[in-house]
Amino acid sequence: MADFESALYFATTSFTTLDYGDVVLDRHWRLFGAIEGANGLLLFGSSPAFLFSGRLRALEHDWLERP
Repeated sequence: MADFESALYFATTSFTTLDYGDVVLDRHWRLFGAIEGANGLLLFGSSPAFLFSGRLRALEHDWLERP
């Protein structure tokens, strides 16, 4: 990448799987971009599920402690 701004822009668009295509990696680094996009797709799905399951456990804990 030419500068930090371009690298951050590429990483953000790849991670959020938007990938506009205006910033392109060299041939040797293309696999890295694909892996980053797949990683973003998995994390955007699993992070809300993880946070929601923690809330359900807290509610279950409160419900079980009631007399």
